[in-house]
Amino acid sequence: MANKLLGVFLFLILCACSTPLTAPTTDVRGASAGETERLNTIFADSWTTSTGGKPAERKKPGASSITGSASFAYIIPTFFDPTHNTPMLTLVHQGEYPLYDLTVRILDMDTFEKRARQNNSDSDKLREEVQMSVSNIAPNQTSLLKTVQLDSDPLRWNLFFSARTGFFTELLRVRRVGNEWKTALKVIRTRPPRKDQVLLERIDSGYPLGKDGQVDW
Repeated sequence: MANKLLGVFLFLILCACSTPLTAPTTDVRGASAGETERLNTIFADSWTTSTGGKPAERKKPGASSITGSASFAYIIPTFFDPTHNTPMLTLVHQGEYPLYDLTVRILDMDTFEKRARQNNSDSDKLREEVQMSVSNIAPNQTSLLKTVQLDSDPLRWNLFFSARTGFFTELLRVRRVGNEWKTALKVIRTRPPRKDQVLLERIDSGYPLGKDGQVDW
């Protein structure tokens, strides 16, 4: 009986010794292979998966940053000395997003209406029109354009802007009051067939108003 038990014991030892060794399934940090695979999956997918485990959308450039959304621009004469007749035309950006492919047409309304009264052709009426290509302008940026010479007559300009965001029009009026120049401007977004939207209205203190207390645009 003792010999039989000894034989069984030797048999078990031989079986254990003949079993091939298995390499440890841990990485250098001691994590199991299963845990390592899970971490790799998390890191690989973290830019598209929210912390709650639900798929999250990949961030794309917003349409507002591409088109300019509600941003607009306007031109204002900057008088370094309000008694001088040579202001600097300054382009001013207004809004949160850049404006791209910005162009502007400047039409002197006094000249336009004078030619209209003379029954001139449309090409003659637009002869005094000035066109400028601004290209792109960053948020809250200002740009000095050029110096203009004013005489004693009031300035009545309509400025037509075009950008990716659409079209908007500025009514710019400058009048001499005493020895100083006063400015009034209004910017309107034109989106036919909807009603025009007033984006900005600025009127200098002392600018002449009509009997109704409004600017004669």
